[in-house]
Amino acid sequence: EQRAATAERELREAVAAITGEPRRLTSDELSSLRAAGPSGPAVLASSLKALAKARASSSPTTLQAALLEVASAAITWRERI
Repeated sequence: EQRAATAERELREAVAAITGEPRRLTSDELSSLRAAGPSGPAVLASSLKALAKARASSSPTTLQAALLEVASAAITWRERI
């Protein structure tokens, strides 16, 4: 079952990369983002600073990772308010 879930996630990521559309997170991914790690304005501010650096680097991979960090920080903070 774990292998099937991983394969489905990888397929969704590949389709999103090919079509250029943003990939929607599954409910399991959202719940793991909500449950893990610290949250709050400091975490969000730090991820936004990292996003600014990623934009300046012109690396799509770095930019995507930074955007995911911002989303994670925002979702985690919102859920804990």
